[in-house]
Amino acid sequence: MLLWWGIMRSVFALLLLLLTASTGIAQDSRLSPDAYETYTRGYTIVFQQDGQIIGAEQYLSDRQVVWTFVDGNCTRGEWYVRNGAICFAYENSSDDPCWYADLVEGGLRVSFAQNPQIQQFEKYKSTQPIQCANTYLGS
Repeated sequence: MLLWWGIMRSVFALLLLLLTASTGIAQDSRLSPDAYETYTRGYTIVFQQDGQIIGAEQYLSDRQVVWTFVDGNCTRGEWYVRNGAICFAYENSSDDPCWYADLVEGGLRVSFAQNPQIQQFEKYKSTQPIQCANTYLGS
């Protein structure tokens, strides 16, 4: 009986160690705000969700951004950090969507902070500016 109890304690300790290690790895893969800024600044990133291109974000200096959905209409904004998430404040919008970002095979993956099941992936990254269909507010 004592041998059985010792084995079970060892198995439990091993499972706990594995669970802790895998949780640590997942948290460590998240990009810090500085790493996110380094990865995105000066680039335009085209995002896809469920295999479909949904839009692009151009990352300017000082955390300024320009977002466009596939319709080509652009909106200016800026990103900031709230509770460890990357949040975006766009002109004429009262809702600031927040995302957790990490690098995966193929580039950037962002997970919606309020529902991590909603994810967008980098389709490609370019130094070309976004072409806006609407009258743009400046470059």
